[in-house]
Amino acid sequence: MSVIDQARELGISLANSPEFMRMKQAQAALSQDEAVSGLLLELNQKKQELLSSLAEDSPNTFAAASLSNDIDRLSDQLKENPIFAELVESEGAFTSLIMAVDEEINACIGSDNRPSMDGINYNSYIN
Repeated sequence: MSVIDQARELGISLANSPEFMRMKQAQAALSQDEAVSGLLLELNQKKQELLSSLAEDSPNTFAAASLSNDIDRLSDQLKENPIFAELVESEGAFTSLIMAVDEEINACIGSDNRPSMDGINYNSYIN
């Protein structure tokens, strides 16, 4: 079996993992919930407005503060929503699984791909 075939099998295994299935179910539940989808849309719009406001030559600090308060309020509402909380938790669980797989692969090939504090892996330049 080729490495590509093994990678395909790994991909299929990940797609059939409880972590991935849980995450997909949470994504589907979120997309079907108009209230949560609306909150996310509004949150993203407020973030864009804030970024645009701050990019101006002389930003309106009152408007920026108001937008920041709106963003905090919307974020709090999302955090309290069980559908959104499930999505965040399930994505975290799947990310942990992917990181464990990556660590296992790196251990098998003798690689230490952990980035340094500045995000650059200097090990590849030394050897």
